[in-house]
Amino acid sequence: EGHIEKVSPVEASTRYLAHIVEAWSQQFPDDPLRDQDVVLTVPASFDDVARTLTLEAAHTAGLGDGLVLLEEPQAAFYDYFGSHLTDWETKHESQLVLVVDVGGGTTDLTLIEVAWNLDGDEPVPEVRRLAVGDHILLGGDNMDMALAHIAEQRITGNRGTLDAARMALLVQSCRAAKEALLADEQKRPESYRVTIPGRGSKLIGGAQSCELTLAEVEAAILDGFMASVKADEQPRRGGRSGLSLWGLPYANDPVITRHVAAFLQRHGAQPNAVLLNGGVFKGEAIRQRLLNVVDSWRSADIGTTQVLEPSSFDLAVARTSESMQMRTNSDVFSFLSSAIS
Repeated sequence: EGHIEKVSPVEASTRYLAHIVEAWSQQFPDDPLRDQDVVLTVPASFDDVARTLTLEAAHTAGLGDGLVLLEEPQAAFYDYFGSHLTDWETKHESQLVLVVDVGGGTTDLTLIEVAWNLDGDEPVPEVRRLAVGDHILLGGDNMDMALAHIAEQRITGNRGTLDAARMALLVQSCRAAKEALLADEQKRPESYRVTIPGRGSKLIGGAQSCELTLAEVEAAILDGFMASVKADEQPRRGGRSGLSLWGLPYANDPVITRHVAAFLQRHGAQPNAVLLNGGVFKGEAIRQRLLNVVDSWRSADIGTTQVLEPSSFDLAVARTSESMQMRTNSDVFSFLSSAIS
């Protein structure tokens, strides 16, 4: 009783995918998923071993040969490019695009080049993925945990006093606070109440709460994770990050902008445009801070960075297969990782 089964990452992936295959089969019994063209997205930082194991999980789960692996930042760009293809065809602009994909637990960085070549008299776009960043275990979950530590200290007087279950609930409450306080300037309140529920019969009556103010959330999130840094700064190495609530090997340096600066410096890149993706960027203040920092690195004669925003910060990666149907030639989407034969 109380035993929690431990499975490998491959087994966990297999079970998730098998559930999707089964749900599809119930809804479309005459068109099994193994006979469909399927796009399976993976983190950009997945190496060859991780990709191979992902394919192993997919095939074990019942997915067929019509399977394409696609990196998540590329998938977000794919969705944007496909839905704005008419605009790009009108301007015929070459672009170097930095994709910053900040999810719940990871940050993925990718450089994508869009060039235009002539096919007879017709300009044809060619999209190439130029570079991918390191695996950075750092994202919105860490921001929520940072706020939860502040709230826990205020409510209980100490850090580390809450059990895992109540801390997880406090983290969820702090996520709501982050999204509310860093939203559109016209909508954000001056403070937000976060709550730790009671236990057992005191679930409601035993609840404890405190107020997180706009100023302290901005200090913790904007100055802590999206700090204004110089273009030549490098992420902090070694030591403990102080971000590990659940024992995961989070990045030692929580400053996402410093990781972005190091990535661009490593590749000698000065992008024309930035595509933001991931639920973290639903917060206007977070988006604006990152863009201001990136702009501060640009030469004065280049001007400001063009901002590319997906149709949905949460769903762009999932919508990429819909955009794939809009392709007109294989060169447009040459950045697809590999078709599985």
